Amino acid sequence: MPEGLLGSLIAELFVDAILDTLMWGTGAFVLKVIRPDRPVNKIAATVLGLIIWLVGIAALFTIGYFLLV
Repeated sequence: MPEGLLGSLIAELFVDAILDTLMWGTGAFVLKVIRPDRPVNKIAATVLGLIIWLVGIAALFTIGYFLLV
C-alpha cells in the first residue's frame, strides 16, 4: 500500500461524514422548520449548515474570550 493512502482515505471518509451528517443535517433541519412543504436542496442545506456552524463556533469563542478577560 503506498504511503499516505490509508490516511487520505480515512480523512476523506471523515470529511464526508462531517459534511453529510453535521452541516447538511443542520441546514436541512432548519430549512424544513422554515418551509415544511418544500423539498430540501442539498447545496442550500449545506451552505446554511456551514453558516450556522461557523456562527456558533464564533459565538463560543467570543463568549470564552469575554469570560477570560
